[in-house]
Amino acid sequence: MAAVPVPERTVPLADVKELLEKAEAARGELTYEQKLALEHARRFARFNSAGAKSLIDELMQNPKVDLLNAIRVADIAPAHADDVRAVFSKARVTLDRPDAPQHRREPVAYGIGESQFSLLELIPKPGVNLAVGERVYIGKDVDKRSKIAKVKGRIDYPQLSAGAHGELPYVLLEIVKTQEARFVKFYNEAPPISTRYHSLELLPGLGKKTMMGVIDERRKGEFKSFDELKQRVGALHAPDKLIAHRVELELSDPHQKYHLFTRPPAQQDRMMG
Repeated sequence: MAAVPVPERTVPLADVKELLEKAEAARGELTYEQKLALEHARRFARFNSAGAKSLIDELMQNPKVDLLNAIRVADIAPAHADDVRAVFSKARVTLDRPDAPQHRREPVAYGIGESQFSLLELIPKPGVNLAVGERVYIGKDVDKRSKIAKVKGRIDYPQLSAGAHGELPYVLLEIVKTQEARFVKFYNEAPPISTRYHSLELLPGLGKKTMMGVIDERRKGEFKSFDELKQRVGALHAPDKLIAHRVELELSDPHQKYHLFTRPPAQQDRMMG
């Protein structure tokens, strides 16, 4: 039987969420990649399908806006003028209003702690350029702060710029890889939460079958590395990415009941304090 090509088209995250939820309801099970895509869409889609379509149609009334950039705006719902300009930068389109600010009063950088993954707002020293993913010292010893002038404080995920949202998954994965022993230890020692639910199941995309594979194998001997995890538990293809996805979920979803690797959001801290 000849294969029938399926036409490709770009759709907003809201449509991705709706399509995958329908597929999940119809089939009862999604592939690993589809589960991750659905988890991503549920976390980051700012509108439902109808809302996204309405915004895209409105944006398309502007002759400077094409469909791809309209979808990007609907996906990220930018809150900062810099983020709007970033969306249209490659298209060489200028959408600034006459009264729009052209620069901030002081440069701002976003950082993330390597221990509890606290999100931070930082003020770099004058003339300092920071690379994405660069490690910098922000401790109390001011003399050691070669690049950061001031730590303004903790922030929550929604306060990050759209650019920071886009870079965060890669930074998190790099942190997880550099702290491999710490997170392999989690796979070795993760406990049950209740008689029916295990903390391993909090990792996005890890089901009961894979969970039992991890538990059965660790009874035979501790895992020493991510590579060993993959070799001994056949269904566990990317143990480092599962950790990074969980960290991102805890940071982005304020309604998460369990925090395996992060502190509760700053807003919750203030409410409890």
